Amino acid sequence: MKRRDKTEVMRDRLQLEDTRLLFQIDEAAEVIEKLSAGQIYSAYGAKAVERLDALTNAEERLSEAIEYLNKIVEPKNEFSEAN
Repeated sequence: MKRRDKTEVMRDRLQLEDTRLLFQIDEAAEVIEKLSAGQIYSAYGAKAVERLDALTNAEERLSEAIEYLNKIVEPKNEFSEAN
């Protein structure tokens, strides 16, 4: 398998994981939306907010990695956009 092919496979896997993270972020946000003001400040609410924050941070880092791999896989597209 060529390096380019391996990079494309890695990018595709990361994109799939990114989609999964986005679904988890939506679910975590729904949980928080359903909490009352008192529940948000409870231990359960704090954990829900921490989970949402962690998922969001992970998705941001994953998106950055995907963007980097896109530049490796499709360098000519970036060159075309620059001109």
